[in-house]
Amino acid sequence: MAALSRLAILDTDSEPTYDHITRVARALMQTPIAAVSLVDQDRTWYKSVDGIDLSEMKRRSSFCDTTIRRREPLVVLDALTDKNFADSALVASPPHVRSYVGVPLKLADGFTVGTLCAMDVVPRTFQMGQIKALRELAVCVENEFELRLKASLDPLTGFLGRTAFFSCIEAAQRQVNEGLCATLAILDLDHFKRINDTLGHAVGDEVLRTVAATCSTAFDAHVDIGRLGGEELGLLFSRRTGKAAASQLAGLARRIASLSFDGHPYLRVTASFGVGSLIAGETSLTAPLRRADAALYRAKASGRNQVCVFDEDSDDTKSAPATLPYLRQPRVRDLERIPAPLVGATGSLMV
Repeated sequence: MAALSRLAILDTDSEPTYDHITRVARALMQTPIAAVSLVDQDRTWYKSVDGIDLSEMKRRSSFCDTTIRRREPLVVLDALTDKNFADSALVASPPHVRSYVGVPLKLADGFTVGTLCAMDVVPRTFQMGQIKALRELAVCVENEFELRLKASLDPLTGFLGRTAFFSCIEAAQRQVNEGLCATLAILDLDHFKRINDTLGHAVGDEVLRTVAATCSTAFDAHVDIGRLGGEELGLLFSRRTGKAAASQLAGLARRIASLSFDGHPYLRVTASFGVGSLIAGETSLTAPLRRADAALYRAKASGRNQVCVFDEDSDDTKSAPATLPYLRQPRVRDLERIPAPLVGATGSLMV
């Protein structure tokens, strides 16, 4: 699910490349239907489908739900005689699919997210040459996925860009509306402007890369990370409450504070975190972002290098800036009131 979320492809518009592949697959397999599917939490969604007017269906009713669990193509010669598929909605109701062949679609990190498949309304066999060719077409789809991922990644940190990360929040919001939980956090490096001003932007980039590498090893696959802009990262925790996310972020804060940097032995970096839960029924990204940002503002105002969780029963939103800081240019927050870099008792440059 996290890999699919990072792909940021669910519910996007049709694209000529995928439509071309499904047309070729349909002609190659000599079937009336061909599709590129993505298997979400509770549904199979079709990025492209040729031969039938269908955008999605329940996951448990789809052949693709079985296909993604396999390493090899799934071939069904007659669905009515197969106990695994005889009750499928595709079989029991229009288009009354009787035969199916599907190839699992994998990302470079090994996670299977969907299928390239062909379906017929009569029982039939498929030639080995056809199945082999369909696998080659599946590689074309996988290549398109990889291009999509690369285009959505921030080149410095390797995390999702802002647009792709916002798509992940939208996907998480849909899951929250269906009864699951999710939490959004914003990480902001403390006094980062001083690093660029004092040590140069090259060192600032090194700090960002090092912090990014630390973040990437701190969580499991159910945490999506994106660069919102400058020194600010977004962290999206699927199926975690704000309290659970805050506990993990406290550990990350300690790891960041202990980082060292080659050539700059006295440089120490800390980070502040704002945490806010996604709430069922909301349709806009503004609300969860504002909650996380309000908590971040509280963390900054309370001394930095800490994790603050938005309290739904408090008036935290009133202490937040009027606009989301990473949507305005340039980003400035209280820099004028920060004293010059200090040398701590241990001789470390505190930033």
